[in-house]
Amino acid sequence: VEPTEPTDPTDPTTPTDPTEPTDPAKPEQQGKPSGQTESPQTGDSSDMALWLGLMLASCGGVLGMLLYRRKKAAAEK
Repeated sequence: VEPTEPTDPTDPTTPTDPTEPTDPAKPEQQGKPSGQTESPQTGDSSDMALWLGLMLASCGGVLGMLLYRRKKAAAEK
């Protein structure tokens, strides 16, 4: 496919001037948030206490099994 007007391209040597260029020595002022910002809602409504309780119960079970093995191994000697 050939271009429609290859002999009359737009002149890339004269770019358009911006209307109001920003001065790099003076950065724009960022607005401070007014009041307290709210955390975004994630859709997760589960209670952390449930998961912490399950973790403690599983750690207790693993610790109990290790102590039982140690006691059983000491009794066999």
